[in-house]
Amino acid sequence: MLIQDYTTRWNSTLQIIERLTRNNEAVIATLNSSIHKYSFTLLTDAGLENLRIMELLLEQSRYLTEILRGEWCVSCSVILPTITCPSRFMVVTDYDSAFGIKLKTGFFNGFDTHL
Repeated sequence: MLIQDYTTRWNSTLQIIERLTRNNEAVIATLNSSIHKYSFTLLTDAGLENLRIMELLLEQSRYLTEILRGEWCVSCSVILPTITCPSRFMVVTDYDSAFGIKLKTGFFNGFDTHL
């Protein structure tokens, strides 16, 4: 499981997940090779699916973090819709897995405390 140390590093976490899901077969082949003297616990199919869910949700927040980090001069007319956008894609639905529900709930709780 990936543990997020800093709440401001969501885009870094997203990049890690994107690379891992894109290169999953190569990573598994490398870790399964006999050149390693240690055994590694590999991602299960369920774990990989959880990473895909996390990737989809974090991708939605990439623009939000880009705007709010303060490197661009943007008006309030851009910031307000950007801040309210997560309420549309982070709503818990009947189709969400238990992991998706936990992630969405945690995102909203963290979002509310930092605004």
